[in-house]
Amino acid sequence: MTEDQLFDSLCQGENEAFEEAYKKGFPLVYKLVRANNGTTRDAQDLMQDTLFALVKNVRKPNFKLSCKLSTYIFSIARNLWLMKLRQSGRELLNIDSDEQEFIIIDDNEIEEKQQQEEKYNVMAEVLSEMGEKCRKIIMEFYYKKTSLENIAHMVGLTTQSVKVTKHRCMKDYKEKVISRDSFNTQ
Repeated sequence: MTEDQLFDSLCQGENEAFEEAYKKGFPLVYKLVRANNGTTRDAQDLMQDTLFALVKNVRKPNFKLSCKLSTYIFSIARNLWLMKLRQSGRELLNIDSDEQEFIIIDDNEIEEKQQQEEKYNVMAEVLSEMGEKCRKIIMEFYYKKTSLENIAHMVGLTTQSVKVTKHRCMKDYKEKVISRDSFNTQ
């Protein structure tokens, strides 16, 4: 799969694309983390966070990729790892890489992304606590962009019932997210 095809597949939310992006990006992320006293588990976690940030960015309506996808993945990972090291009071020891160029992201942008990430974590936590039907409807409709008709078929309801249920679930979901102190202090 070419990088352009991979990028298009990521934009469409195809699972194979995420697996491919992971395979392409992980060796670079692993090398960065290990060169800076991180563990294999740190690299795996960082790669997951990187893919999460990548997905958020590629789904933005005006997002344009201005470099190779692998460079962009590496740059996201580098900036996330740098944030993690700063939070723990450590410095990035070895960021030189002959294989990758860097996209410079200023500290304000990193802090903003960290705050967004923390809000997304709260949202994911609330979603995981919701009932299975609500969680499935929200995930299918908002994240996978599945039509109401197809969701109705999946959950065994009419399209109108799914529409009403989706509305109620989202109302409940929003209330629970907003009520979390950790969401509002960001």
